[in-house]
Amino acid sequence: MDYITSFDIRLEKTIYYPGELISGCVILDNCKDIEIQNIFVALRGKAVAYLKTIRGNDKKIVSDYQYLLNYDQIVFGKEYEIDERKESLLKIDRKNSTNIQSKSESQLTTTILPKGSHIFDFSFNLKKENLPCSLETKHCTIRYYIKVIINISRNTSPQGIKYITIIGPQLDCMEEKYMSSITSQDHRLKCLRFCQRGSIGLRMNLRRCAYVGGESLWLRADIENWQHFVVFLKIRLYQNVEIRVDKRNYCEQKLIQSLAMEYRSNGIPESSRYNFDSTKEFPIKIPVLPPTMIGTCRLVQIYYTLKVCLEDENQKEDLLLDFPIVIGTIPYRYPPSMQGTISYDFCTPFVEGGKYISPEFKLIEDSNDEHKIFNRESTILTFNIDENEIPKGSCLEGNMEDGQESECDYVLYRPVYVRYNEKDAVNKAKNKVNCSLDDLPSIIPIAKAQQELIKKEQKIINTKL
Repeated sequence: MDYITSFDIRLEKTIYYPGELISGCVILDNCKDIEIQNIFVALRGKAVAYLKTIRGNDKKIVSDYQYLLNYDQIVFGKEYEIDERKESLLKIDRKNSTNIQSKSESQLTTTILPKGSHIFDFSFNLKKENLPCSLETKHCTIRYYIKVIINISRNTSPQGIKYITIIGPQLDCMEEKYMSSITSQDHRLKCLRFCQRGSIGLRMNLRRCAYVGGESLWLRADIENWQHFVVFLKIRLYQNVEIRVDKRNYCEQKLIQSLAMEYRSNGIPESSRYNFDSTKEFPIKIPVLPPTMIGTCRLVQIYYTLKVCLEDENQKEDLLLDFPIVIGTIPYRYPPSMQGTISYDFCTPFVEGGKYISPEFKLIEDSNDEHKIFNRESTILTFNIDENEIPKGSCLEGNMEDGQESECDYVLYRPVYVRYNEKDAVNKAKNKVNCSLDDLPSIIPIAKAQQELIKKEQKIINTKL
């Protein structure tokens, strides 16, 4: 390792979709001729889950992992023979391993890497299957990386890791199953103020159920408030993450629910009807979130629900309606005059995927070396690390909620997700009551005469006051 002055992994880009070609190169500078067996390059995708279990008085952390990608190639030197590779993997005890290494090293052919600067190209084809997206949470991680090992005879083999982001699975918001609208409604009669009967009704129409982060919700709500107080329309988007560790002796499961977005409309006056249209009022934008993942990874499932309700002045909720929401990776195709742009951004810090940064990706240095920190390449160098070893000590540390990272922290890697940048809308309509709602059928099954009586009573009360 003393003879290697520079070692880096360069890629054409760091964000990929399933089916694309990953191409890059290994840059190596050595100040002296080195006897090298080979230079090994691997593409790995690995999901790891950690859960705490309590059985009786025993508390422990159980873990499970799943390999999603496993490709490798030799870019310099010769590959091991089959028998030699089997021998090198045998680790029964120290005595046998030393004897095997001495025999295998004498049989292996080595190549002299001359002094100077060298570039070794490599490429991998990603499979077109639905790969889960890159994910960093406190209890589960999905990581894709390029690993390079320089096998030097009779010396320590330096290693380097370059992390990449996979945007998956492929969920197109233009698919037919996502384009159908969903309608739901509910109503309720109440006894209020000296047994005077009041009623509320809510009809909700979601025009499509698949969106990308940055898009605005397409929804319409018809609200009938035949009560003697003001109500508000409340819309919330929840993220649900299910983590499962299933082994022979135990099976543990954990559900984490996070509030991703919340919207509260203007007050809806008493004894009135109101039409809410998200395209005419203030846009309700979806934050940047990890995409929906169901059936792509056996360790983690991610899905979203949209909850709509009416809330009174005392923050009591009523008429709760649930809608399934799909966060996709391919946005809706608008007309050319309305077409926006696609970018990539970090996940919002309120949900899983944005709360947590692993301690192994944090680099703390002095503020005087800030210029050096931000010019550093994000290639992580290691020495003889086994890929199957799981660092249990750091899996439950580094949560951004417990302690925010300092200004001097430099994050080596964070996954990004799709963000759709809409064009600025012009001449937005202001919030107002739509008088044409009288032509629509009523949500509450009561006669119009009863509604007129309620209006007359309200007028009499106002005149007395």
